[in-house]
Amino acid sequence: MNPSESGKREIPREIGGYRIIDMLGEGGMSVVYTAMQAHPQRKVAVKVLRGGSYMPTATRRFRQEVEILGQLDHPWIAKVYDAGSHDDGTGGMPFLVMEYIPDAQELTDYLDATKIDRRDELKLFAMICSAVEHGHQRGVVHRDLKPGNILITPQGEPKVIDFGVARSTGMGNVGEEAITEAGRLVGTVQFMAPEQVDPRIQDIDARCDVYALGAILYRMLTGHLPRSLEGLPIYEAVRMISEEEPARPTTHDGTIDSNLEAIVMHALAQDREKRYQTAGALGRDIVRYLADKPIKARHVGSMDRLQLFLRRNRRPVLVWGSLVIVAVGVAGFVWWKQDESALQLEKLQDELRTAREAPSLPEEADPVSLLEERFSLGENPIAVTVSENGTTLAAALESGVVAWRLDGRRVPLPSNNMDTSDMTLALTAKATKLIIADSGPRVRIADLERRQPLKRIDRRSGRVEAMAASARKPKRAKPKSKEIREQEQAETWREALLMRQLTLCNGYAIFCNPGKLREAMKNSVSRGHLLRYLK
Repeated sequence: MNPSESGKREIPREIGGYRIIDMLGEGGMSVVYTAMQAHPQRKVAVKVLRGGSYMPTATRRFRQEVEILGQLDHPWIAKVYDAGSHDDGTGGMPFLVMEYIPDAQELTDYLDATKIDRRDELKLFAMICSAVEHGHQRGVVHRDLKPGNILITPQGEPKVIDFGVARSTGMGNVGEEAITEAGRLVGTVQFMAPEQVDPRIQDIDARCDVYALGAILYRMLTGHLPRSLEGLPIYEAVRMISEEEPARPTTHDGTIDSNLEAIVMHALAQDREKRYQTAGALGRDIVRYLADKPIKARHVGSMDRLQLFLRRNRRPVLVWGSLVIVAVGVAGFVWWKQDESALQLEKLQDELRTAREAPSLPEEADPVSLLEERFSLGENPIAVTVSENGTTLAAALESGVVAWRLDGRRVPLPSNNMDTSDMTLALTAKATKLIIADSGPRVRIADLERRQPLKRIDRRSGRVEAMAASARKPKRAKPKSKEIREQEQAETWREALLMRQLTLCNGYAIFCNPGKLREAMKNSVSRGHLLRYLK
C-alpha cells in the first residue's frame, strides 16, 4: 500500500517471521497488527513501537512490558507469546506477540451493545478485579487501566491488555526508571489517581489501579465519568483530580443503592490510605454486595444487617414466616375456644349453684298445689282428650260428653244419645271437630265452630281402641332422613314439655302455669310423678 495514496502508514508484509494480515489499531506509542504465526499456525496480535516514537525511555518501557507480561498467566489477561526487534530501515523497533482475541469489543462498546443488567455488570467487574489482582500479587501495577484496555470476548469474559505503562514493583531500579516522568503524564487522565498526577510522588503502587477500577465501575454504572475534564488545560485537569471529590454516582442514577455507592466512593477516595488497598479487596466487596452480605466500604448497622439477611434468605424467611403466621393463628383459635369453653363452663356452674341454692319444697307439699285451677268437670271422666294446639279439652262423663276452652268457656255440643260407659274421643289439631265413638257401631263427628248436627259414621263391627284426627286431607309425605326424623321428635318432646298446659287430677281439669311447672321441676319433683299429671 502506498502511503501517499492512502494517507496511512504502509502495512509491512512481515515482522519477525510473522506474516502481517491487517492493522488492528494504533495508540500514542505503538501500532497493533493482526498476523499469522507459522508454527504453531494461529492468528496473533503483533504490537510494534510507532515510527518517530522510538526513544530510549520508550524502548525501556516497551521491553519492561514484555518482561512483566511474561510473568502473568491468567485467563482474563491477554497472553504474551514472543518478543523481538524489527528493522524497517529506520532502525530496530521492539515488538511483542500477544494473544489474538477475535470479535472482541472494548468494555464501553460491549456495555452499550448488550445492555446487560446491573448484576451482570457487577459480575463482569469482579472478573476484571480478579485479573488486576493477579498482576498485583506478582508485583505488577498496570497504571493505565481504562475501558479501552479491557476487551470483552463474545463469551462475555474480560481480557486486560496493554501494560504499556505498567511497572514491576519488584524491580531494583524503580526510582531511576519511574514511568511517570516529571512534567509528562503517561496514561488516560480521566482514570488517573491523584498521586499519579502529582510529580512529587514517585512511589506509585497498586492503589492507583484501585482508583482506576473505581472510575471504570463509575462509568459502567452511570454512563458518566467521575469528573468532567473535557476541554480543560492539563494543569486544570490535574488540579481537579488532586483537590476535588468526584460527584456521587446517585447524582446520575438514583437507582444505585447506598451500599453500591459506598463501594464506588471508597475506591475513588482522594487519600490512597483510605481506599481499598488491593484490587482483590474491591472485587471481594462487590461479591459481598451481590450475595447480600455486609460490605467493608462502610459501617453496616443492625437494621442494614437485618435487611441483608432477609434479602439473602428471602425464600426460607417467606416459608418460615408463613408457618409462624399459621401457628399463631391456630394458637389464637385454640385459646379463643378454650376461653369460650371456660365461659360456658362458668355459666353452667352458676346455673347449678343457683339451682342448689333455691328453696326446696317441703316434703308434705303436693305438686298439684303449684298448678292453677281453671274449671271443674264435677266427676271422674271416662275418657279425656286434648287438642294438639292445647286450647280445648273434651271429656266423656256418665252424664254425657262435654268440651271446654282453656279460658273457662264451655263448648255446647249437640245431643248424641251414645253409650258413655266405653267411649273414645279425639279432637282435631285446631280443635275444630270432635270425633266420638262408643262401644257399639256408632261414630259421630261434631263441628265445634259451626255447631252443626252430628255426622254419623257407622262401622260394621269391632271395638274402637284409639282414634286420631287431622285438620285437612293428608298429603303424601316425602321420605324423611333419619336426621330429620330425630330432629322432629326432639321438637315434639320440647313442645310437649313447654306448651301443653292441661292436666287432670281427681276429676278436675287444671290449666298448668308454665313458670310454676318449671319451678316444680327445678325443686326436684320426680319425673314420673310429674308426667302422671301431664297425661
